[in-house]
Amino acid sequence: MQKVLLLLVVAGLLLLLAPTTTAPFDYYRFSFDFPGALCQNRDCQADDLGNLSDFSINMHGFWPQMDTGSIDFCLYNGYDESELSSDVLQKMSENWVGTYNPTSGFRSHEWGKHGTCWAKQYYKNSSEFLKDDNYYELMNEYFALVMKIKTEAGLEDLFFSDRTSERMEFQLEDVMGLIQGRFSVTGVELECEEINGEQYLTEARVCLDLEYNYIDCPNLIASCKPGTVIVQAYMTTLIKL
Repeated sequence: MQKVLLLLVVAGLLLLLAPTTTAPFDYYRFSFDFPGALCQNRDCQADDLGNLSDFSINMHGFWPQMDTGSIDFCLYNGYDESELSSDVLQKMSENWVGTYNPTSGFRSHEWGKHGTCWAKQYYKNSSEFLKDDNYYELMNEYFALVMKIKTEAGLEDLFFSDRTSERMEFQLEDVMGLIQGRFSVTGVELECEEINGEQYLTEARVCLDLEYNYIDCPNLIASCKPGTVIVQAYMTTLIKL
C-alpha cells in the first residue's frame, strides 16, 4: 500500500511541476549496479548496505546528460537527509545505498552533481536555488522519481526471475540482448571487472529521453569484453563484512 501511495503522489506532483524553462540537458542515463559482484572486489560495510535483500540490484544514479559537453552541480545548496520523507527514505534504503561508500555521502553526491541539474528545470528562480524556495521539495521529487523508474524497470525480475540461481554465466552478447529486449533499445552500456580471473558484470546503464521513454544511449562507454560474463546475485550470506 505504501508503495502504491508513493507512486501516486510522485505522479501527481510531477504533473503539477511545470518546467519554468526548457530542460538544460538532452537526455538521462539510468545506472544500476550489482552489489553481489562489487562487494567481492571492494570493502562493503553493513552500515552502507541498508536494507538490500537477497537478489537486490542497487541504484547508482540517474544523470541528466548533454549531447555534447557536460552538466553537473547545478546551483547545489547542500543535502539534508532529514528533509526526505519517510516513504522516500524507506524505498531508498532498499534500492539506493552506498555499498562500499558511506550511504549518506553517496546520496549527497548524486543529488549535488546530478539531481540539482534535473531540478533546474523547476527552479522558481533560474539564477539561484534557495532552500526557502522549493529546494527540498525538488530533492524529494528527484529521489522519488528515480525510485519509481527503478521499480518499474523490474531489474531483479529481469536478471533473477526465479530467485534461486545466485550465479549465472552468459556470453556478453546474451547479457546485452537481455537488457536490450527489456527496454526495447540497442544502445546499452555494460561495465565489467575481473575478479579471480573471471569477468563479472558490475554496472549497466540505459538511457531515457526527457519524457522518460527509453532510448539508445549515445556516446557509448563500456568496459566488458567479448566472452563469458558472470552475473552474481547479491546474497546477504555471501557478503564478507
